[in-house]
Amino acid sequence: MKKQMPPTSAVKAAMLRNITIEIGVPDPCLMPNRASWGRQGGMRKSAAVKAGRANAKFAAAARLGELACDAPRWKAARISPTFYVRTTMGLSADPMNRIASLKAAVDGLADAGLFLNDRGVQWGKVSHGIDEFSPHVELFIEEIVEAERLPLGGTLEGGGGP
Repeated sequence: MKKQMPPTSAVKAAMLRNITIEIGVPDPCLMPNRASWGRQGGMRKSAAVKAGRANAKFAAAARLGELACDAPRWKAARISPTFYVRTTMGLSADPMNRIASLKAAVDGLADAGLFLNDRGVQWGKVSHGIDEFSPHVELFIEEIVEAERLPLGGTLEGGGGP
C-alpha cells in the first residue's frame, strides 16, 4: 500500500474557504466621526493607520502559520467583524464607523495575502460583545465565489444600484 503524503501548504491554501483572525480594537482616532484637530491629530491618525495595518498583517501571518498554509489570495472576500468591548457603553457605537475604523486593518490583511486587494471586500454583519478583560475584534473572513459576488453598487436583492 502506498503511503499518502500530507497536503502541502499551497494545497491547504487552495482548500481554505474561511478564517478567523483576532486583532486589537482600532484606535478611536480612526473613526470618521472623531475629529482629529490640528497637526498633532493628523500625526496621531497617521501613526494609528500604520500600526493598525502592521498589526493586522502580523495577526494574519501568525494565523496562517498556525494553520500551516500559504496565503490564499482570494479574489473576493466577506468580512464579518465582532467587536468585543469592556462595557455595555461600547455596544452602542455606529456600525458604519466601526467598519471605517477597520480600513487600515483590511489593508494589512491584503498585505498578508488573504485577498488580492480590498476592492473585492464586502462587509457582513457587524456584531458586538463584551470582554471586560481583553477588548478585541474578531474578523470572520470568508471567500466569496463569483456566483455570490454583488455587482458594484448592487444590493442583496440583485439590483444594479440607484
